[in-house]
Amino acid sequence: MRHDDDICKIIDNSNIETGESDEENETYDICKIIDNSNMGGKVEAILDFKINKAWKKLSCQLDTGANVNLIGYNYLCRIFNTGEFKIKKSQHKLYSFAGGEIPVLGQCNLCCKVKDKKFDLQLQVVNVEHGVLLSASVFEGYGCFGNEARLETNPEVKPVLQNPRRIPLALRPELEKELHRLEESGIIAKQDTHTDWVSNLLLVRMKDSFRICLDPIPLNKALERPNYQFQTIDEMLPELGNAKITRKAELSISNY
Repeated sequence: MRHDDDICKIIDNSNIETGESDEENETYDICKIIDNSNMGGKVEAILDFKINKAWKKLSCQLDTGANVNLIGYNYLCRIFNTGEFKIKKSQHKLYSFAGGEIPVLGQCNLCCKVKDKKFDLQLQVVNVEHGVLLSASVFEGYGCFGNEARLETNPEVKPVLQNPRRIPLALRPELEKELHRLEESGIIAKQDTHTDWVSNLLLVRMKDSFRICLDPIPLNKALERPNYQFQTIDEMLPELGNAKITRKAELSISNY
């Protein structure tokens, strides 16, 4: 999903005198999702928060592209019905990409309940008008589309069993860990029996990790291409002119 408003980065503020040792600066992306009525409005959820010893439903903006939880100080005071709310010191500073500083007053912890499970959420308190924004840290697992895709191959093409590529010893522990993670997430399944097609692994180095891909060149050549004409955006827009309900989706991972 395209983020629509202020994209900022948070830098660890090591200049605050707290008596704690300086840590390596960390940079995070956050995003404020604004209301676009013509695009279906905000991506939000109604969650139960413990406010003054009672549970209260609050509307929270969801952004899996963000790395920190946020709340505006004035909004925080309003939901607790107080003129002043005690917050803790924060080790982060918030800047816009244009270089302007967004004041971070501190941080607080709020108890949240989802389906009878309680979570202690840490939120950065900012001196701007803002409700609750929940970041990627509160999202777990991946969703998937309900329908299955069926790939058909040309029966006249002989299946190809590609020889496995050698993996450097230094990468094997990291590769094994990532394969286990993908299996536990339901993205891949372990196959210990014979298959007609075998494709090589391709490791794509990222900034702090790598992505596991396949290199199915022979398989791609054998796939039967469906004769289906996909609609373009210009062709779809007239059909959406009288739409009553629209929906936005936040895409956490798009590689699989």
